[in-house]
Amino acid sequence: MWHAKSIGPYTNLSEEATDNAQEIATILIDVFGWTLEAAAGAIGNMYYESGLNPWRWESNHLLTKQQAIDGYIPSGWRYSPGYGLIGWTPARKYQINNASTSGGIIWFPNYDQESYFGYGPNWSDIPGNIADGAAQVTLLATAMARGSGNIWVNHSGHVSASEYIAINTTPEYAAQEFWYGAENSAGSSSIPDRQGYARDYYDWLVEHGYHPSGGGLIFQIMFFIMAITNKWILKL
Repeated sequence: MWHAKSIGPYTNLSEEATDNAQEIATILIDVFGWTLEAAAGAIGNMYYESGLNPWRWESNHLLTKQQAIDGYIPSGWRYSPGYGLIGWTPARKYQINNASTSGGIIWFPNYDQESYFGYGPNWSDIPGNIADGAAQVTLLATAMARGSGNIWVNHSGHVSASEYIAINTTPEYAAQEFWYGAENSAGSSSIPDRQGYARDYYDWLVEHGYHPSGGGLIFQIMFFIMAITNKWILKL
């Protein structure tokens, strides 16, 4: 069950946040085949950006639909405020359908957002659809599956979009790589916070029935054995 509100984040690991995290995981893992680690890495970044509130506007600066279309820039800002789970910037990158252009660029070609059930962003003058989060996550996953440069930027030494969705080591590593590929905006000093949230939701999802992927499970078994061994050694 999705939750959304016009202003502000949800408290970390609150019922609303975990409900939304489960909805996100269902789409990314069950529908698009992401690993649990990759999904948790994305969710950690989403929590940092939006508090897992699909209607969240950056700095709670709500725009009208026309302002979003025009790319309105508030006084003192260098860009138009971002919107949604991952902070789509500018907001029209997500909110306006794929016929819209900016500087001659068609945002997310070959993906018709309007036809997806639940699509309905929240502007200050037009109420959004409670299931808008599902549309955002579907767009993210679809764009990454197609290697869209509008959502993922390849950096030397970091994973591609196709490599990201198969990450099977740790949610912390996934959170870092998601920042480099899809966010790369708030400064790398934010990565530890994003990793902490990724771990929070990874652990919550494991507790609620999701299973670690191959590499992740192996690492967990290794850490478990090491922990037991260390305890045994300390008793000698």
